[in-house]
Amino acid sequence: MTSIPSKAPRVTEFWHKDAKGFHSPHHLVGKTFLHVKTATLYVVVDVVFNASTDQWALRYEAHNTGRRAPFRFTRDATEFMDGRFLEVK
Repeated sequence: MTSIPSKAPRVTEFWHKDAKGFHSPHHLVGKTFLHVKTATLYVVVDVVFNASTDQWALRYEAHNTGRRAPFRFTRDATEFMDGRFLEVK
């Protein structure tokens, strides 16, 4: 279970508000993104709040590399929204 932060993260441009009023990127869980340069598909599997950086991070997994990749974390959730990734519908 994701803990609720004591305050909203600094980067809030595309977050959705949850019932308690905190911003979160939970709407990205389950979505697939294509990395523009490497053509690798990534699926967001979880959202974690990092209290030390005051940022949300996304846990994701590569899906078309031919082997099961270990889960990785973004530095913060904005990495999937910076133009290097396209959402696959």
